[in-house]
Amino acid sequence: MTIQFKHTAITIEILLFALVFSAPAFPLDTSDLSDFKDDMSGTMSSIKGMKEKLDTVGYESELFAKGMMKRIDTDDNRIISSAEYMNYLGEIFDTLDANIDNAIDKKEWGSNKANDALKKITTNSYRQKLRKMPTMEAMDADKDQIVSRDEFVDFHQAVLEKIDKKGNGIKY
Repeated sequence: MTIQFKHTAITIEILLFALVFSAPAFPLDTSDLSDFKDDMSGTMSSIKGMKEKLDTVGYESELFAKGMMKRIDTDDNRIISSAEYMNYLGEIFDTLDANIDNAIDKKEWGSNKANDALKKITTNSYRQKLRKMPTMEAMDADKDQIVSRDEFVDFHQAVLEKIDKKGNGIKY
């Protein structure tokens, strides 16, 4: 997927280069170029958004790996309910939120103390995916470099709804 995005970006760069350096010998009506520029800007934003989503795919797969599911399933019925899922993620958020201000900044996200505490409640592979900056950036809806409790919950609620489409729990 990364190669495809790079290929698309290179293709766009080549087209822009060709457009700029193949100026016609007659006056050019540039009113159409502003529309093209707006279209290209929207395309690049879409590509960036898709890349951010792809960066979190590994995170989602680790969140729903069997080792993590066993940790989330508190009643051992082999079904993860919405309440179990959100309670567990609340515990993860609280572990990351070292200064207890209902927000996680980059320092807290990457702290060794949080990593040590997460070792007790997560799998190694999940913890590695969670602590990557693209995961934090995907959760940071307002892009202020801080993940609030609401942003953390909203992100994970969307992940749950994507996996548990019927709303009757996730079987493992």
